[in-house]
Amino acid sequence: CGFVLGIGGFVCSSFFVTPQHAASCRMIVTTREDANNNVTIDQLTSAQQMINTYSEILLGRDYLEQIIDSLNLKMTHQQLKAKISISAALDTQIMEVNVRDTDLKQADRIARYIYQTGPVVAKEIVKIGSLDPAGNVYAVNDGSPISPNVERTTIMCFLVGCVLPMAAIVLVMLFDN
Repeated sequence: CGFVLGIGGFVCSSFFVTPQHAASCRMIVTTREDANNNVTIDQLTSAQQMINTYSEILLGRDYLEQIIDSLNLKMTHQQLKAKISISAALDTQIMEVNVRDTDLKQADRIARYIYQTGPVVAKEIVKIGSLDPAGNVYAVNDGSPISPNVERTTIMCFLVGCVLPMAAIVLVMLFDN
């Protein structure tokens, strides 16, 4: 039974699930520096909270439609928003933007556009602090699809196929009068 489910998981994830690629970029959020150019803990906390504000701006309809128009994308702002995720690196002032798409080149184009124009748009709207590119835009997983993970799916289906019959046998034995 495990072998059959394992093969089923392999076939489904290999042939029926559309591969997803991702491109990512990082930006650093700053508020202000004190007179000695030192960053205080309050400024770090404030910068971490600013990530939510910048995220809302970059995922807002106006900016998403700007991306669509500039890159001639054939999608709605809701579809584009579903492809973009923005998160804060734990306990830092680094904001990471990830773009998922079935086409690696398109994910890369969108991520690069956000990397290049996002800080400018954010600075125009939010008058305090700054959002600056940090590092480069890069393909996640070296350009290989990030999903589906065929190996993991196959192993999980195999294990489920092995465990379920054993659980059924145990239950039958426990409740056999």
